[in-house]
Amino acid sequence: MLLSPSLEPPVGNRLGAGVGSGVATGAAGRGAGFFGAAFFLTTFFLGADFFLTAFFLVALTTFFFATFFFAAFFLGAAFFFAFFLATMV
Repeated sequence: MLLSPSLEPPVGNRLGAGVGSGVATGAAGRGAGFFGAAFFLTTFFLGADFFLTAFFLVALTTFFFATFFFAAFFLGAAFFFAFFLATMV
């Protein structure tokens, strides 16, 4: 098979282009890959957790204050107009 030299399969125990052969390389690669995946997932989920916590705390607090002041405004307006109209009679 005549492929590019970098694509030729290694012959015997010869090392390829920067690629080790043997059990140790596979185990080290799997270990590094597992560590990388665990680190990425941990970082991702921690980041998502902090983001969602902050987002919902801010969103719920804002919603509460907006609703509270909205209701307080209309309640105040109702009392104002009630007393205003009562003084006009």
